[in-house]
Amino acid sequence: INEILDFYTNYWIEINTKVLKFVDVDYCFIWEDLAYRNGPIISPFMFRKFIFPFLKKFINSLKEIGVQNFIVDTDGNFEILIELFVKAGISGFEPFEVQAGMNIEKIRNLYPNLVIMGGIDKISIAKGKENIKKEINKVKRMLRKGRFIPTTDHAVPPDVSFENYCFFRNELRKIIK
Repeated sequence: INEILDFYTNYWIEINTKVLKFVDVDYCFIWEDLAYRNGPIISPFMFRKFIFPFLKKFINSLKEIGVQNFIVDTDGNFEILIELFVKAGISGFEPFEVQAGMNIEKIRNLYPNLVIMGGIDKISIAKGKENIKKEINKVKRMLRKGRFIPTTDHAVPPDVSFENYCFFRNELRKIIK
């Protein structure tokens, strides 16, 4: 496993090093799904052993050529892995799925410098204006603390009416201005 991970880490470092000679980027986006609704599919021990050293190597190599921000897209409840991701050099995460128990206000308090993208309950948008207003209040509190990009906690499901979605977007636009 370590040999495979080392190969892929070096492979992605080489590709990114070549590409980044020609382009500046605001952040590196890393996609993985190490968690599901009830938690990670690997333990923190396994993360430390098999993910951490390679992720840290990858991040450090890109930092050397100017990339400063690293965002991970991960689903489910990954809360117990956040500290390890941050120690490896990750700047932020998305989508912070509410239905999986990811509470962006709690995470903000634990990690004040973490970039949080998402955390708006997509299911609440389907339930109507009162539920949308509750989500908007959460967004207001998060925006005051900074390092937050308000988006839904995953793709908007088909049961969200166009009317509800427009209401949500208009309310969001008001508080962002």
